[in-house]
Amino acid sequence: LFRSTQWGVCTEDGAIRLSWRLVHLQPALADYVVAHECAHLVELNHSRRFYRLLAALYPEWRGARERLELAGAALPIFKETT
Repeated sequence: LFRSTQWGVCTEDGAIRLSWRLVHLQPALADYVVAHECAHLVELNHSRRFYRLLAALYPEWRGARERLELAGAALPIFKETT
């Protein structure tokens, strides 16, 4: 499961999982999340090397990250009930 602020995850074995909540966002923001997770295929951390790779994949990543945070805060959070 994803945390409410988590848009995607890349595992050590190279699997990428994306949150279903991405369907509620602008496609460019979903593209940023995909680029972010693809960068994790090479660097499983948030090092300088990771951010250089992310910048090569998605040059406007800083602005996209800010817009993603704002857009995510505006989405409702659905909690599973049992």
